[in-house]
Amino acid sequence: MKKHGITRCFFKYCSTFDSTPEGNIGPVADALLAACGGSLAIACPSFPKNGRTVYQGNLFVDDKPLNESSMRHHPLTPMTDANLVRVLGAQSDGDVGLLPWVTVNAGADDVVAALAAAESRGERLIIADALCDHDLDILGAAVRNHALVTGGSAMGAAWARALMDCAPDASDPASEVQMSLPQGHAVVLAGSCSEVTLEQIACARQSIPARRLDVDDILASRFDFDATLEWVAGRLDDGPVMLHSSESAERRAAREGPASSGRAIERTFAKLAMGLHDLGVRRFVVAGGET
Repeated sequence: MKKHGITRCFFKYCSTFDSTPEGNIGPVADALLAACGGSLAIACPSFPKNGRTVYQGNLFVDDKPLNESSMRHHPLTPMTDANLVRVLGAQSDGDVGLLPWVTVNAGADDVVAALAAAESRGERLIIADALCDHDLDILGAAVRNHALVTGGSAMGAAWARALMDCAPDASDPASEVQMSLPQGHAVVLAGSCSEVTLEQIACARQSIPARRLDVDDILASRFDFDATLEWVAGRLDDGPVMLHSSESAERRAAREGPASSGRAIERTFAKLAMGLHDLGVRRFVVAGGET
C-alpha cells in the first residue's frame, strides 16, 4: 500500500476487543505502527450506538464491564478483564498508556497535547476513552495526521469524517457509489455465538428456511455434507437460506478445546461454501469469527 502512495492506515477490530494475551490486536498494531513509520497510535474500540463505551480505560458493554458481559464466556477469546490498558499491555511489545475522558472532553487541542506528552514518555499505543460519537469526532480531529489509527468501526468513521473535513472540495462519496448485486442464489452462514447473532438467527428463522449444523457431529467427523447441501438445494429457488452452527457461548465454552472446535467449524463452513458455490450460490452473508 505504501508503494501506491497510501499514507494513513486504519486497523479495525471488534468493539468488544476480542483477543487473548497473545493477540492479535497488540502484535498487529505493533507491526503496523512500524510499517507505517509512526511513533504512536490510539486504540479506541468504543461504539456508543451499539452500547460499547470506554471510560478510564475500561470497556463497557451496555451497562456492564466487559468481563461481566457475555464476552466473558466467548469460546475462543474469553474476555476476563475490562481494563484495556492491561489487556493491550499484555499483547504489545511497547508501553501502553491511557487518554482519559476528561482530556478528550476538553477538546482536540488538549488531546493533541496529551498524546505528545505520552509520546515523550515512550508510550506507543494509547487506549482512548470515548462515551459518545462527539468524543470520537474529537479524537478523529486530533489524530487527523497520524499514520495509524486503531479501533472499532465507529472510530474509523470519525477519522474518515475528520479527513473529509480537511480535504479540498470535499463531497459526499456515498452519493457517487453505485452497487450491483451478483446474479445467483443467496445463503446466510452464521457461526458466531454472540447474543446479538443468536437474536438475529431467531428473527431470521421466522421468515427464511434455516438449518442448524450439529456441532457434536462436526467434532465427531460424522457431519453429513451431502445431506446438508441436498437440503439447501431444494430451497434455493424460494429465496435466501440460512445455515448456522451458533449456540450459546456458555455451551460452546463448556466443550473441550474451544479453539480446536472453532477450527473444525471453520473447515466445515469452508467446505460447505464451496459446495454451495457449485449449486449456484453467488451471494453469501457471513456472520462470526468462527465462520
